[in-house]
Amino acid sequence: MTSFRFATIIFIIGAGLVVSYFIIYDSPSDGVETVSRNEARQTNETISPADKKSETPLQWIENFDSLTKNKPDVLTPQNNLTLSIGQELIEGIKSAPEILDFEKGSLSAGAGLLSKKLIDKAFSTDQLGLAFVINKADIKTSSDNSSEAKARYLKAIEEIGRENFANFDKNYFRVIYETYGENNPASAVQLAEIYKNLANKALSLAPPTDYLELHKRIILSYKNAEIVYRAMANYSSDPIKGYLALEMVRSLIDGIEQVQKTVYERAQEVKLY
Repeated sequence: MTSFRFATIIFIIGAGLVVSYFIIYDSPSDGVETVSRNEARQTNETISPADKKSETPLQWIENFDSLTKNKPDVLTPQNNLTLSIGQELIEGIKSAPEILDFEKGSLSAGAGLLSKKLIDKAFSTDQLGLAFVINKADIKTSSDNSSEAKARYLKAIEEIGRENFANFDKNYFRVIYETYGENNPASAVQLAEIYKNLANKALSLAPPTDYLELHKRIILSYKNAEIVYRAMANYSSDPIKGYLALEMVRSLIDGIEQVQKTVYERAQEVKLY
């Protein structure tokens, strides 16, 4: 996904859809109770039917803000990137309500600046929570650097991959289509679990010290694959993070393929094949 497309998403949020989709969800996800626009209106007893019809965007946002504070089971900005960015949008609109002018049917210059700020936030830090280092205490190594020991390690890596992918035959294009196109995250969830298991299995191995850096690369690729596919699977409840995961998946696959290529080269060196 290009930065332009992502900017468009933020622009749409700024246009007011923040209260109808990105912030307030119409259907539950992952067992978490959510709040629809109708529910928000119906449960706020301080607003009469007449008031509801004439409610301005700022008033609506204020009503939603007070409602969510009284519902602890609603997703929070602390664990949801979309809500975090949406919360900043709410605060920005509260401080400058002229940003949203539905009567004119256009966004002000302030809306553009606010959109840029939110875009910068989304891309400035690792919002997916990718893993970059592994705790040394979690890694086991062996001082045996013989060809036989290296072959055993590489064979073990191969076996845990074959075992975990035995019942999964979809390529990542299919997973993306099912997740985003059919709103069916089952395959993404399954892949996230597979990579979680692969990382745990790999951590239980004790590679020869000559393979320590390769071992770290393998584990990091598994951990990051789990993170990316988990974010993809949860995109309906956190759409911005879901789009960031979609942006990341191609480079993720490229990285895994590079690791697999290195493993194959090492296997040839020790005459495993």
